[in-house]
Amino acid sequence: MKLLFKKPYYFFFPASLILIALGFIIPLVNFDFNIKDTYVVVQQRWVFHLLALFGFLIALVYWIMSRTGKKLRYRLNAIHVGTSLFGPILIFMSSLFYKEVLHLRGSEEIGMKMELLEANYHNNSVSLVIVALVTITLVVQLVFPVNILMAFLNKREEQKD
Repeated sequence: MKLLFKKPYYFFFPASLILIALGFIIPLVNFDFNIKDTYVVVQQRWVFHLLALFGFLIALVYWIMSRTGKKLRYRLNAIHVGTSLFGPILIFMSSLFYKEVLHLRGSEEIGMKMELLEANYHNNSVSLVIVALVTITLVVQLVFPVNILMAFLNKREEQKD
């Protein structure tokens, strides 16, 4: 793990290759969402490929920083790599807790309607957890540019002396 935190490109290069492969392996699925009055439909394949591109660019910047001799902060690397690794894993594990909701037709028993409401409340709670995990994972990605900027500023301070 220490090597992974000292040279984060050892994580991001293979991760981007895995994401590219997943984009081709996983069956085509579309997901949609609304942004105000616009209804957006996205194929899951392109999400994997876009994330792979971002991972490759991050790995490339880490590799360039390593080759130029810029010193990155170990803790910031650990936070960035750890969140990039465990964030998606936790999001996937959280999505496994969704309950299947059966839609009732006509007048069904009151007990069945209560189970339906309970399942909807449970799924709303799971969705809230997933949104929180995605938000945390995305916000922690800001550690990457901060780490790069600190490496450049630290080098400038050494040159002034």
